[in-house]
Amino acid sequence: AQLAGVGAADTGLLVAGKSSATLNSSVISHFKQSGIAIRSGSIAGVTDSTIQVCGKSGVYTHGPGSSTTLHHTKVTRCGRVLLEVAHQASAHASQCLLSKSGGGGVMVRHTGTTAALSRTVIRDSRLAGVDAREGCQVSLKANLIENGRTSAL
Repeated sequence: AQLAGVGAADTGLLVAGKSSATLNSSVISHFKQSGIAIRSGSIAGVTDSTIQVCGKSGVYTHGPGSSTTLHHTKVTRCGRVLLEVAHQASAHASQCLLSKSGGGGVMVRHTGTTAALSRTVIRDSRLAGVDAREGCQVSLKANLIENGRTSAL
């Protein structure tokens, strides 16, 4: 499947209201806000896919009970951040490539928010490769983080 933003389209895939979605072997490209947004206790699984050229976030997971799992997925060329997790949500990324952000690579913020990254490459962010803030928990295992200009960890 391929989703491409046309005109003022904000988000490629929105999962909200305690829903769930699975994305496999897909491309999400050219959206004004986020490639994928997971909110309000929803769950998304993304495998073997590409999310690219989004104005703000490649993947944005927000709110209590919201969760995203990325496996063998490429997120690239996003304006603000490649993977953002906030407000008691969680995200897991394994064997992913997160590259070329106009801002940060991975941003995790707010108490109760968690992120776990393993065997993932984070490169070419203008800001921190991984930015952990405000009481969140981040677990990093066997990752490569390179070329970021600053580091919050």
